[in-house]
This record gives sequence, C-alpha cells and structure tokens, in this order.
Amino acid sequence: MKLKVLLVTLLCMLFSSVCFANPPLALGGITLNSTLKHMESIYGKPQYLGHDSLYANYAYGKNKSVVVSVFYGSDIIGSIFVNANNGFSTPEGVHVGMDIKDALPLFSGYSIVHSDYVNDKGVTDYFIVDKNLNSYYLSVKNGKIVFIRLEAFFSE
Repeated sequence: MKLKVLLVTLLCMLFSSVCFANPPLALGGITLNSTLKHMESIYGKPQYLGHDSLYANYAYGKNKSVVVSVFYGSDIIGSIFVNANNGFSTPEGVHVGMDIKDALPLFSGYSIVHSDYVNDKGVTDYFIVDKNLNSYYLSVKNGKIVFIRLEAFFSE
C-alpha cells in the first residue's frame, strides 16, 4: 500500500506542471500572438489610432476603453490595454474594478512584483509575469484595479 501511495505521489509531482499549468495570458479571450483579424472576427473592426516604431494601435469603445497594439508591419497582437469594466477579463476572471486583494491569489502560479512607486494620481502597479516573460500590468488605485495591460516580452 505504501508503495502505491509513493508511486501515485511521484506521478502527481512529475505531471503536475502539465496537468496544472497556468493558462496562457489573455484579455477578453484574446491571447498574445493572436492576429488582429481574429480579434476583428469576435469584436468587429477597431478604430485605427496610429503607430510608433514598435506597434500599430487600434481602439474599441467610445472612450477607447480597449486598445490593441499589433507589431508594426504585421497582424500579430503584442499588447492589449483595458481601462473599463467592460467584460474583458483574464482567464482567471480578473477585471477592471476588482479588488487587488481578491485578484492576486488567482495568480498563484506566476511571479508577482509590486512596485513601490505611486504616481501623482495615487496609482501603483503590480506585474504578473509568466515563464515566457509575458506579463500583465495591473494598475491599482485605492485597492481597485483601474486598468490592465497584457504585454508580450520583446527583445531586440
């Protein structure tokens, strides 16, 4: 009997990273490296905002409550920014307006860094980083998430 328990324990330990892996980082069901065409098929055509040297930027909503950035010259999503409680959430259910104390335990399998910096509007940031160095930036004011940014790791 002890041998069976030991064997089951070892198998669980061996396969736990496969069975209990964190879901891919996403907002509103859109993952990094999805295409803009895929996002358009779900949410419709966005408004073009312009581009910089890295990203071409598109927005959804009257107040640009969702901004999607694709790598300039491609159709690949590298960043999603959400600043309203509009139905966009992470796979863990974290959304704008949520208490940070309720959100952080949902990211138990990720690296979490809290910035000590508080800007002049009283906003501080939490960085949730996956094994590929992709990350969520959770900006918090008075204990509530005020915006979420999903960002791909980029190195030149």
